[in-house]
Amino acid sequence: MKEQAIDLETVNELVEIMGEDMSMLIDSYIADTRAKLAELAQLKPDIDHDTIFRLAHSLKGSSRNIGISAFADYCEEIEERARAQTLDSSGFNQQQLHALFNSAIDKIQQQLSLPPKP
Repeated sequence: MKEQAIDLETVNELVEIMGEDMSMLIDSYIADTRAKLAELAQLKPDIDHDTIFRLAHSLKGSSRNIGISAFADYCEEIEERARAQTLDSSGFNQQQLHALFNSAIDKIQQQLSLPPKP
């Protein structure tokens, strides 16, 4: 069974709490995540375990908090492998990371009827 890109229950709960401020939260999340993904792209998975662990942990938490599930799950896998220092380029697929992030952002923007961000 394919994992859901977003957790609709979490997203809907946030919409109830945040109201119109939800789009500001999503914009902030997107900007922060893109910056962290750019930082991750500069790292070597077989050397930079601590930095990758820290970034993956942060991405996992912020993503789960707003209902971005599959991306958070992949970040958790990266985090666990970095912690165990068993991460290498085969376990750190930048394309998959970006694809999961982009898919989740598309879905959350559709769910919230927000315009796509460039």
